[in-house]
Amino acid sequence: MLNETQIDELIAHGIDYRGGVDRFGGNSAMFEKFIFRYLDDEHYSLLVAAVEAGDAEEGFRVAHTLKGVVGNLSFSSYFAVLDPVTESLRSGDLESARRLMPNVEKAHMETIAILEQLS
Repeated sequence: MLNETQIDELIAHGIDYRGGVDRFGGNSAMFEKFIFRYLDDEHYSLLVAAVEAGDAEEGFRVAHTLKGVVGNLSFSSYFAVLDPVTESLRSGDLESARRLMPNVEKAHMETIAILEQLS
């Protein structure tokens, strides 16, 4: 179980800890188990590969899935920058998605860093 200082660190890094625990029916242990599982999630890498390959359809599929994952885990700041990429890919606008990907990369890396620090 995370202590209050660690919880404050998550919150400072854009993870809505209390909202996430609520989403998990008040079960903080289960929420914490799932947020740390994100360290093994491959959807970000799949999104990068699809965008680099110019595959808007696959990019949208992966971005939409990733958006669901980070949304369910209450990674609020990550979700906020991923949403416009998802919508760009939905409409087939690869150039817009490419311009927005650095924001997603930054949010992903920050999320990974804080989770690794606390795991």
